[in-house]
Amino acid sequence: GLLLGAMISWPFRRRRSGELGTGWLITVLGLLHAMHWLTQGVGTTDDSVGFLEVAKLLPDGIPGYFPPGYPFLLGMVDLGTGPLLGSAITLLQHGMAVTTAVWLYMLLTRLVPRPVALIGGLAAGALPALLALPQAILTEPLTLFTMTGAIHFAVRSVERDSARDARIAGLMTGWAVLTRIVPLVPLVPALGAVYLLTRPRRPHLPRLPGGMAVLVILLPLWWYAYRGSTPTLTTSISYHLYNRVVAAQDLTNPG
Repeated sequence: GLLLGAMISWPFRRRRSGELGTGWLITVLGLLHAMHWLTQGVGTTDDSVGFLEVAKLLPDGIPGYFPPGYPFLLGMVDLGTGPLLGSAITLLQHGMAVTTAVWLYMLLTRLVPRPVALIGGLAAGALPALLALPQAILTEPLTLFTMTGAIHFAVRSVERDSARDARIAGLMTGWAVLTRIVPLVPLVPALGAVYLLTRPRRPHLPRLPGGMAVLVILLPLWWYAYRGSTPTLTTSISYHLYNRVVAAQDLTNPG
């Protein structure tokens, strides 16, 4: 499949320099993910049912076991697809996976030679595990998409002096936190490094992602408080932040 995709997408290489570029990468990964989506069934886990249950509770303002970021996406897709939800959400997730790999490639081109960046982008979208993840109802594809997007648009906002890109970076950051909560830990120092080390021309630019992220996180809190009088993102915050992050990793064991 990879060889066939490379042959079909050869016309999309960079014509002037003869190098392969973004169009080639999108075409190859798009073909690979399309073939995987067409030939594989929709994967589910015990958590998949929980995501759907939280999605059903969202209109009533009732928080569930999982944060609302991914269930909200499921609910939006369900409105337009109904019984085809599984196929539709996995197709969307494959698109997210391709976009994530392209964003990573574009970030890498700023750090390493283009051929090396291309290998990195290709690996990020074509490795077996990364082909399989979008085919299941899981939060991982959305988490990778939003985290990579946050850094990509933060870098673009500095390079282009763009307030719009800075706000998109904040939107992605907020959505990532609403999806898994834990992404807040790596994203804060990563975005801080982008703006502190580059010194944007607009002094207010570094404040825009943080403000937008806070707004995105507060929106479901307001909805839960308004509709259900329970201003909390999830009923399992203590479980996820302690048992999953600390106890499950045996971090409290001094040995």
